[in-house]
Amino acid sequence: EMEEKNIFLEHELRSMTDSAKERIRHVSEDVYKRVAQTLNDEIKRLYTLIEEFDRPFTSERNQIP
Repeated sequence: EMEEKNIFLEHELRSMTDSAKERIRHVSEDVYKRVAQTLNDEIKRLYTLIEEFDRPFTSERNQIP
């Protein structure tokens, strides 16, 4: 009887562990996709800002506001 309980508990623990790993994998994939999309959006926005910038770029100290 004790052996059966141990086997059952081991099975349950393995099942819970596998379930937690699967949830972690899904969350990681979701976070990766969201971060990648946000970075892509910001890069596109940066290109737009550069294209709309109406003054020439300079590195001279007195020209930097």
